[in-house]
Amino acid sequence: RSDYTDPQDDEVVEFMTGCNARGPLVVHVAKLFPRADLQRFDALGRVMSGTLRPGDVVKVLGEGYTPDDEEDSAVAEVSQVSVYQAR
Repeated sequence: RSDYTDPQDDEVVEFMTGCNARGPLVVHVAKLFPRADLQRFDALGRVMSGTLRPGDVVKVLGEGYTPDDEEDSAVAEVSQVSVYQAR
């Protein structure tokens, strides 16, 4: 819950704590890896709620994003989704 800075009684928090696939899409990106062309990134993250599929168009919020100033945000298309698993 510490990654989510809006009020903790918000409906989105309930979806996130339950990892609800039917909730709004929330992905916490932990690391960005630049591609060889230096024009795109691979993102390593955790889907907190919702469902993410190739072809989805998502709004990416940067560290400095605020609802009052959307300068640190962009729209991007998901090109690929991979699931990493370990023992």
